[in-house]
Amino acid sequence: MAEGNGMGVDIRGNPVIDPTKNVLDLVNASITRINDLNTIRDRRIDDLEKAEQNRVDAALAAEVHRIDEVAQLREKYQLLLANAESHRLDAIRAVDVAAVQVANEKANAQAAVLAAQVQTTADTMRALVSSASDTAAKQVQQVTSQFSERIAALEKAINIGSGKETVADPMIAQMVNEIKALRDYMALGTGKSSGISTAWAVLIGAVGLIGAIIAIVLSVVK
Repeated sequence: MAEGNGMGVDIRGNPVIDPTKNVLDLVNASITRINDLNTIRDRRIDDLEKAEQNRVDAALAAEVHRIDEVAQLREKYQLLLANAESHRLDAIRAVDVAAVQVANEKANAQAAVLAAQVQTTADTMRALVSSASDTAAKQVQQVTSQFSERIAALEKAINIGSGKETVADPMIAQMVNEIKALRDYMALGTGKSSGISTAWAVLIGAVGLIGAIIAIVLSVVK
């Protein structure tokens, strides 16, 4: 059987059409176009991702810079506040120190004035005590001398009148002994400045006692 040169068929019996060169060129051009579009799309996506990454990096850098500026400002003002507080405390301490110094100076001045007043008062009191002691000693000495003279006169009068009245002798003798003891006590206390008030009291009592004794003696002698 002779073979013909007719159109070929596939397994199903459909005719097989071989593409021509221009069809193959169009197909290749379409494939190339699709590949170019995919390449451009991939490049665009990469550019967008890079731009987004750059934007995020720039935003992060700006935020970090802002935080650094805020921290620097905060540190600066913290230092300013600390210096201001230190100066305020130093001023308060200076005022306190000045007040303490003024108080000490006033206290020292008052102490000096009081010491001078005490010294002046002590000198005045010593002068007064010395003067009063000398005056009292002189007066007591005079009174003692007068007492001695009067006692001697009384003893003489008693001795003269002893024969006339013997009943009053014991009383008069006791009074004479008391006057002698009083005289000795006064003579002992004349040299002591601390016994001025006692000497005056003794002096007053002695004057009264002598008056009574003189009255008794006169009544006995008569």
